[in-house]
Amino acid sequence: MNQNNFSLEELASYVCSELGKRDIKVVLSGGSFIELYTNSMYSSYDIDFVMQYSYSVSKIEKTMVELGFDIDGKYYILANSKFFIEILTPPVTVGDEFVQNFASRDTKLGTLKLLTPTDCVKDRLCGCFLHDDKHCFEHAMAVASKNEIDIANLRNWANNEDKSIKKGVEDFIFSLEVLNNPTKNNIIKYLTEFCKKNYIDIDDDLGQQDLIDDLSYTFLGKELFSKYSKNELIQLIQNKK
Repeated sequence: MNQNNFSLEELASYVCSELGKRDIKVVLSGGSFIELYTNSMYSSYDIDFVMQYSYSVSKIEKTMVELGFDIDGKYYILANSKFFIEILTPPVTVGDEFVQNFASRDTKLGTLKLLTPTDCVKDRLCGCFLHDDKHCFEHAMAVASKNEIDIANLRNWANNEDKSIKKGVEDFIFSLEVLNNPTKNNIIKYLTEFCKKNYIDIDDDLGQQDLIDDLSYTFLGKELFSKYSKNELIQLIQNKK
């Protein structure tokens, strides 16, 4: 079996299953599940697992070496593979919530256990609003665009988290509404808030270009550009004013 030719999903499912056979239960977390849930719109070379229960470092290391991996600091690597595997200590959480239910994906090499799409979105929104990583918001949007998200569950979770999470989740839900139902009123409201947050004045050419440039870096902006021309979007918000 040539592990070096495995895709991310294949390698992750292989490791997850082989660890499970040795009574070491792990769950895929981190950026790698973004690649799986977005059909590789975003790529990752880091395969992060979280232990469901505590296991000794020596047991983990012994098992990974038996599976053919070398130890490089905190990572487990294969000589000719581009992927780095890290196995993190428990518990499995999204914000302050302990995760009990997981999704699974079957491959020819085993079964991969991972966060559900809804919990994946929670994880990314924590990255955005607690750790100020704006890319995480775009990852959450991409996951939500291709998977069914439990909005009620998302809101209930946010109510028990930091205030910034609660506000951020409402912004996310509205952005998702614009994505799925891009009416003129929704788009105008979204663009108005976007300009306000980014201190953009669209009354001059420079501000209009800033709006277009900033939107082009967002998942939702790219989707809007596929339906409206740049001038049409500017005219929508100008007419509102």
